[in-house]
Amino acid sequence: LVEILLVNKDQFPFENEVLIFGNKVGIISLNPEERLGLIVESATFSKTMKAVFDLAWLGATAFVAR
Repeated sequence: LVEILLVNKDQFPFENEVLIFGNKVGIISLNPEERLGLIVESATFSKTMKAVFDLAWLGATAFVAR
């Protein structure tokens, strides 16, 4: 099951990808001129980033539902 929410790229100019998997968080630059990627292995950081994502998802879906 996959749920996708598209946002306006002009209003929300994301320039990085954030991937949360287990106790790791990967951050990758989407700018082809800036080759940057990192992985942070930390259970507490991963839980915090998941909470930030869940909060953003909740706010975004509530906004769209109006």
